[in-house]
Amino acid sequence: MMISTGLMQIGGALALVFVLTFFILVRPQLKRQQSHMNFLGSLMLGDHIVTCGGLIGQITKFDRGDTVHIKLSDTTHVLARRSSIEERFVNAS
Repeated sequence: MMISTGLMQIGGALALVFVLTFFILVRPQLKRQQSHMNFLGSLMLGDHIVTCGGLIGQITKFDRGDTVHIKLSDTTHVLARRSSIEERFVNAS
């Protein structure tokens, strides 16, 4: 009887660790991913954005799939993956 009680306590402790890990680590990450996907879906032509590499530019075209054309200056245009866009750029000045 003591062995089964000990196993139940260990099993309960492991279940508690799993639940806490899910709510402390996994769930917030899933929320951030969902929020970022919603943000990427809301991007429009003309939006000023910042890429994960730190480039600041304006979206000029969306290609099929995951490619975005970004204007960095009057003479410089780059292609980037939509998933590399971190945030909208808000000029503080």
